[in-house]
Amino acid sequence: RFTLYFAAEQGNEALVKFLLGKGVNTNEQFPSGDCALIAAASSNSPSHKSVMRLLVDSGANVNPKRPVMNQSPPIWTPLQAASYAGNMFEVKLLLRHQADIHADAGVVHFDRPALPKSFTALSAATYHGHTGIVRLLLEAGAKV
Repeated sequence: RFTLYFAAEQGNEALVKFLLGKGVNTNEQFPSGDCALIAAASSNSPSHKSVMRLLVDSGANVNPKRPVMNQSPPIWTPLQAASYAGNMFEVKLLLRHQADIHADAGVVHFDRPALPKSFTALSAATYHGHTGIVRLLLEAGAKV
């Protein structure tokens, strides 16, 4: 279980291709809501862009729903993860594939407990000073 998640997190394009070829579920989620697309969106590995493309082209859900067994929202949406990490390519890719720009998923900030418990993609990009992504999200219709 979760082999695709770990391959995506590491940016292992060859392994992601192999697993997809074997029919691995692109939308398998941990109980927390994390999935392979979230792992790839937040990765800084050199091949994360191609891994993102592979996952999206293979049907990964850009707006994953929370698992039935978990009553709280996913920790991140892929768009939030990419915005938080400053990954412009991923943000553009997700927006092109209709990622929910207004999704508000629960985020716990252990380093800054005074911050709100939830962030949108715009909040995540702003928090880390990713000006280009903030501009892109605003141009795409994000609410301030």
